[in-house]
Amino acid sequence: MSDIKQLENEASSLRRVALVGVAVSFTATLVCVIAAPMLYNYMQHMQSVMQSEVDFC
Repeated sequence: MSDIKQLENEASSLRRVALVGVAVSFTATLVCVIAAPMLYNYMQHMQSVMQSEVDFC
């Protein structure tokens, strides 16, 4: 009886760890999906501004 209860507690604990791992992975993926295009857009904007400044000189 005690062994079964211990195994259930361990399974519950591992379930929480797995859920946290999935949540962290999902959040990291979402941040990358959002941040990469924003960074590309910013870099393209800065390149355009710098090109305008160079052309002005």
